[in-house]
Amino acid sequence: MDPIWVMTNNVTEAKLMGRTQDDTVVFTSLDALNRDLQIYLVILYSITAILAFVGNVTVIFVLSNGRRCPISLRKFLINLSLADVSLALFSIPFTYTDFMLGYWIFPNFMCSTAQFVQVLSVFVSVYTLTIIGIERYIATIHSFNCANHWFKHHTNLMLIIGWIFGALLGSVQWWHSRAVPFSYRNETYVDCREEWDEAGGKAYTVVIFLMTFLMPLIM
Repeated sequence: MDPIWVMTNNVTEAKLMGRTQDDTVVFTSLDALNRDLQIYLVILYSITAILAFVGNVTVIFVLSNGRRCPISLRKFLINLSLADVSLALFSIPFTYTDFMLGYWIFPNFMCSTAQFVQVLSVFVSVYTLTIIGIERYIATIHSFNCANHWFKHHTNLMLIIGWIFGALLGSVQWWHSRAVPFSYRNETYVDCREEWDEAGGKAYTVVIFLMTFLMPLIM
């Protein structure tokens, strides 16, 4: 259930009608899932976040001290791992908790911060993977081309550009994310949500689609 819709319409329970009267399901809680399933998903997603964090930190350590692969490729892979670490720390725990409970339990400022980091991390990951693909193609097929020389000497610049563009995209999400209080069964909760006008929300979705899916796919 949408918490703000619940508050606006003063709803204390909702019924989902099935094909017969016996299929009726009554929702008397904001929780999207029952308690047993919540425990299972908390364990599953917690393990996922921990493994993602530990695995990527290990990758960063190994690549930082290794000398077997080209330095430009090492920098790209370390950058990819940094993006995945931030996703594991600031996206996975907040996203699944908010979904399961139906309301925001963290400090209000973390609402916009989590949204910002999520967009930033996803963009940097996709951008880095795209650059790695292009760099490896040039290094393998056109190893004596001037483009290969340019890639080797401008790795840091490309990484900085990726984080800047990711931060710009994420800042839009940060600006439009709100921790909005609402009432349900005489108790006050907080909902972490995006607030857009219809045209702005659609435009931002199109930009995200182009920059994180279509353009990398074409390239």
